[in-house]
Amino acid sequence: MDEAITGSIDRMKEKALRNERQDKDDLLRILSLDPKSDESLYLAKAAKEVALESTGRKSRIGISIGLDYQEADDRERFRDRYDRRFQAYHAILSVR
Repeated sequence: MDEAITGSIDRMKEKALRNERQDKDDLLRILSLDPKSDESLYLAKAAKEVALESTGRKSRIGISIGLDYQEADDRERFRDRYDRRFQAYHAILSVR
């Protein structure tokens, strides 16, 4: 593993636990990681440790429920508009 990257991750972990601002260079370094690398796994483990420590090993699960009170015609118009937007967005991503 790259010691410069693991050092950045360790520094970021300590700062996160002290609720301090992160350095721009450290942030840029971890954003450039290969998601399949050992360093990314090291980052994930550090993030889990910070999450467990900062929450006292407790968590909460929340959900939301939406109810649709629109008339059928309104739902169909919304769905058609959404489908067109999604297709356009997908085309933009495919071109880049």
